Amino acid sequence: MFTGKPYSTKPSLPLYPGLLHGAFERLPAPLRVLYGSAKSTGATGNLDIERGEGRMRRVLGWLWGLPPTGTQVRTHLVIDRRGSRETWSRRFGSHSWVTRQRPVTGWLAERYGPIEVRMQLSVVEGELRFKSVGGVLCVASQTLELPRWLVPQVSARSWVEGNESSVHLWVELSAARFGMIARYTGVVTPQVVKVRSEK
Repeated sequence: MFTGKPYSTKPSLPLYPGLLHGAFERLPAPLRVLYGSAKSTGATGNLDIERGEGRMRRVLGWLWGLPPTGTQVRTHLVIDRRGSRETWSRRFGSHSWVTRQRPVTGWLAERYGPIEVRMQLSVVEGELRFKSVGGVLCVASQTLELPRWLVPQVSARSWVEGNESSVHLWVELSAARFGMIARYTGVVTPQVVKVRSEK
């Protein structure tokens, strides 16, 4: 198993290879394309989406911008890369969810609105795994530690089965006091794409 180290100082290195260093190269080719191509990347596929029941779970799901429940929801992803920073634009059916990622002292930081989640990356038996380690509220140039129950607790895996060119996903977001808020699973096929601002 490999867990992330401080981000590489090489300016040309994309975000995930910079956090995982040499371990990134041990991932299967479809994962390297999706998470580490020097160019912007896209993916399409179908995902099953579950949402936790109860008013507080619905409120937190809305606060975090999560998609509604659905079966085999057609999903499109575009990852716009700018050095070590990335914008992930997801569309689950008609629901849009855009987050921004960057390296922070060896962690992967992902932000939606003012909430930024810090995650540890690891490579385990050819899988890329994510696990949240904390979160902050971003106000102007300041960051404030959030209470644990307000921070999305992220647990996720990406892997490839056999010689497939597709990527399997399992992503769960939960809250410390309320349990599972949302979970989505399925298969997507990655591809290199061109975004409008790229020449």
